[in-house]
Amino acid sequence: KDTVRYNTFRRCMGTVSLRHGDGSVVHDNFFLGDGKEGTGGVRIYARDHKIYNNYFEGLRGDTWDAAITLTNGDTDTGSKSAHWRIDNAIISHNTLVNNYSNIEIGYAKADNSWKKEPRNVTMANNLVVGNERDLIDIKTTPSNFTWSGNVMYPQNGIALGMEASENEINVVDPLLEFADGLWLLGSASPAIDAASTNYVEIVEDVQGQERIGVNDVGADEYSPATISRGPL
Repeated sequence: KDTVRYNTFRRCMGTVSLRHGDGSVVHDNFFLGDGKEGTGGVRIYARDHKIYNNYFEGLRGDTWDAAITLTNGDTDTGSKSAHWRIDNAIISHNTLVNNYSNIEIGYAKADNSWKKEPRNVTMANNLVVGNERDLIDIKTTPSNFTWSGNVMYPQNGIALGMEASENEINVVDPLLEFADGLWLLGSASPAIDAASTNYVEIVEDVQGQERIGVNDVGADEYSPATISRGPL
């Protein structure tokens, strides 16, 4: 079990990759690609991980290095060299803005040796805005995958990438405003107080502001409170 928190990853090629081991947590980090090729966010394998309250912007990686990457595995667990199947992960309250590839699910090697699709994953209360390719790229259909309370806004004629009900993914402009070097919720944003069930217990947003009442969707809570954390 590892915890990765309160970091700024700026112009870093590759990802934070939870390659082996179960039960790790990645929260309250800033992933800023600044348009550099090969920059990515978080890639996971194995069981019981929680990825929440992270901000991903301007990342240019894909396949292995999308902002959020859930590939297939080639074993369920235990092998020191194999890629353990993703199982029982929660990905919640993240903000993804203007990345080349935002969410990729189920990549398998060309020789079809990676056959174990992600399963028992919850993708909830995330905010995604993009304008270059489908916001969601499902390469292999996952099993028992829950979508809930997400807000996503494909721009410039691109697509969402899947069929979803409004309760799963509300396709609407989140009305973000650029402030202090970040894309944050504006006062009229439909993401305010719009989170569904809280799948993780969080008391602050990515900037250290208190979450009050019903959580806002994404990593930012619209608030006049003092900001205690920001990207380096």
